[in-house]
Amino acid sequence: MKRPREGGPKKFRAGRFWGRATEREEPRHYRDFFWCPSAGRFVAVELSQLGPPLFPREIEILSCSAFDHPSRISCPRYCLDPFYRHEVWDENSAWD
Repeated sequence: MKRPREGGPKKFRAGRFWGRATEREEPRHYRDFFWCPSAGRFVAVELSQLGPPLFPREIEILSCSAFDHPSRISCPRYCLDPFYRHEVWDENSAWD
């Protein structure tokens, strides 16, 4: 006959798994296409992401099609903010 377990039911231990699942050692690269008010046209950028899969953050712009040399980026890099990239901009609106 089995003895009853002391301390109540066994607790779920997701701490170790969740800690490893949320960390990413190397950055992930991806491309995004959006309207850039600074350039005044649609641009394609290659971004580098770091962080957990559900909540990644952009850490670097690798290339941008708004420049003659895509790797030489000389703008204020507002597109690192995901809300800025997905904002709906009107082509004819004034940019302050």
